[in-house]
Amino acid sequence: RDCQKFALAALAEKALAAVRSECAMERQKAESAAATANELERRVAELDARVREMDARARNAETRASAEADARRLAEEAARTAESSRKECESRAREEAARASLALQHARSEFKMTEAGASSREASLREAIDAERKRAEAAADNSQRLERELASARSDSTALRAA
Repeated sequence: RDCQKFALAALAEKALAAVRSECAMERQKAESAAATANELERRVAELDARVREMDARARNAETRASAEADARRLAEEAARTAESSRKECESRAREEAARASLALQHARSEFKMTEAGASSREASLREAIDAERKRAEAAADNSQRLERELASARSDSTALRAA
């Protein structure tokens, strides 16, 4: 009977050792799985941070691209406005020059017609010619001013296009 008890005790101890060993292996597996899970969670957190950073960069790039497109549209519109202004200045300068030329022709023909007249008329015509000449000079000055404005508008337009 004692032998049976010893045999049973030995078997129980062996079974208990096997169960303990199995429990230790399961505990190691669980700890390893927990460590792997922690590592995976850390990697997921890093990837989430990278994704958020990339999203922020993408939003910044979109904002910059939108601002650059707006600036480009404004520059193009300014260039169109400058070109329109330049053309308008050229047109006004041509009109002023034509008016001055007509006025000068008129003054000359008037002078020729009245040259045969009295000296008082001659004086009057000379005054008219002087007035026309002054107007022509003023028109020429105005034309030169418009040419300078035109050159300035062209340089502004060129600068806006370069921007």
